[in-house]
Amino acid sequence: PSLNKAGFPTIDAILPTPGESNHTYVFYKDQYTRVTLTPGKAKSSIVFGPAPIAKG
Repeated sequence: PSLNKAGFPTIDAILPTPGESNHTYVFYKDQYTRVTLTPGKAKSSIVFGPAPIAKG
Protein backbone atom coordinates (compact mmCIF):
# COMPACT_ATOMS: atom_id res chain seq x y z
CA PRO A 1 0.00 0.00 0.00
CA SER A 2 2.73 2.53 0.82
CA LEU A 3 4.40 2.00 -2.56
CA ASN A 4 1.16 2.93 -4.29
CA LYS A 5 1.16 6.14 -2.25
CA ALA A 6 4.73 6.76 -3.41
CA GLY A 7 3.56 6.42 -7.02
CA PHE A 8 5.44 3.16 -7.63
CA PRO A 9 3.19 0.94 -9.77
CA THR A 10 5.99 -1.66 -9.96
CA ILE A 11 9.37 -2.23 -8.32
CA ASP A 12 12.68 -2.34 -10.17
CA ALA A 13 14.87 -3.29 -7.19
CA ILE A 14 14.87 -3.66 -3.41
CA LEU A 15 17.98 -3.40 -1.23
CA PRO A 16 18.25 -3.85 2.53
CA THR A 17 19.29 -0.88 4.64
CA PRO A 18 22.61 -1.78 6.33
CA GLY A 19 22.21 -2.10 10.10
CA GLU A 20 18.40 -1.81 10.01
CA SER A 21 16.66 -5.16 9.66
CA ASN A 22 13.17 -3.79 8.94
CA HIS A 23 14.12 -1.04 6.50
CA THR A 24 14.65 -1.36 2.76
CA TYR A 25 15.37 0.90 -0.17
CA VAL A 26 12.86 0.46 -3.01
CA PHE A 27 13.65 1.67 -6.53
CA TYR A 28 11.38 2.48 -9.45
CA LYS A 29 12.81 4.06 -12.60
CA ASP A 30 14.82 7.13 -11.45
CA GLN A 31 13.17 7.31 -8.00
CA TYR A 32 13.77 5.64 -4.66
CA THR A 33 12.05 5.50 -1.30
CA ARG A 34 12.98 4.04 2.07
CA VAL A 35 10.35 1.77 3.57
CA THR A 36 9.82 0.14 6.98
CA LEU A 37 8.49 -3.41 6.79
CA THR A 38 6.51 -5.17 9.51
CA PRO A 39 7.67 -8.82 9.68
CA GLY A 40 4.88 -11.35 9.20
CA LYS A 41 2.45 -8.74 7.91
CA ALA A 42 1.68 -7.24 4.54
CA LYS A 43 2.19 -3.77 5.95
CA SER A 44 4.81 -1.15 5.18
CA SER A 45 5.25 2.56 5.69
CA ILE A 46 7.35 5.17 3.94
CA VAL A 47 10.25 6.50 6.02
CA PHE A 48 11.66 8.77 3.30
CA GLY A 49 10.85 9.75 -0.24
CA PRO A 50 10.18 9.24 -2.95
CA ALA A 51 13.16 11.18 -4.23
CA PRO A 52 15.31 11.16 -7.36
CA ILE A 53 18.19 8.67 -7.15
CA ALA A 54 20.57 11.41 -8.28
CA LYS A 55 19.86 13.32 -5.04
CA GLY A 56 20.31 10.27 -2.76
